[in-house]
Amino acid sequence: MTLTKECRGCGRELPATREYFSRNHPERGGMSLASRCKACNAERSRQWYATAEGARRRARRNPGAVTIQAAFAQWSTGKHQHWIA
Repeated sequence: MTLTKECRGCGRELPATREYFSRNHPERGGMSLASRCKACNAERSRQWYATAEGARRRARRNPGAVTIQAAFAQWSTGKHQHWIA
């Protein structure tokens, strides 16, 4: 018999395994499973990083990263010549 757990995000009953749920606070030795499934967590992260605050935090964490939009803007304006060897 497989134990199941209900996701608080989507409400689906899923097997209570690490395949579907992340561990809660693994750095503190937590052995319980998260309340949201991995798919819901991923979607929640995508939505949050799409907000202005999420974009600012991403920029602070990775200041040297070139976004796809910035790379396309450079390419479309002809400022990409230094990329071609």
